[in-house]
Amino acid sequence: MRMALIGLLLAIPIDAHAADSGSTNVGARGIKQRFVAHVQAGIRLFQEQRWDEAIKEYESAYLLNIQPVLMFNIAQAHRRAQRLIEAQLSYEAFLRDARTYPHVEAEPLIPEAETYVSALRASRDVVRLNSEKA
Repeated sequence: MRMALIGLLLAIPIDAHAADSGSTNVGARGIKQRFVAHVQAGIRLFQEQRWDEAIKEYESAYLLNIQPVLMFNIAQAHRRAQRLIEAQLSYEAFLRDARTYPHVEAEPLIPEAETYVSALRASRDVVRLNSEKA
């Protein structure tokens, strides 16, 4: 039901997981500025219920710095946009990321993501069974 707030995430050093980090401080600063801009835009768009635009911003931030919380937010936006398969896949990616790139902000979201994955799998199984009966 919630979007993960990414307050501490903005203070994380970018060079740890940056996709295209340069060897200079200027390059790392530029990546961090772009990362922060994408995250802030994603948060704003999510709050405005502009799901597709929020997803694009979170994905852009994720490409700059792999952070599980971003994938959780992507999953939440897909779920709210009623794209349940994409939501399930994104929650599953979040769970993989949370194990690979542990972060204090991701940890409390794991049970919620696991619950959503179970519920989404169950609803897809019901739909499949009903279509097989028809």
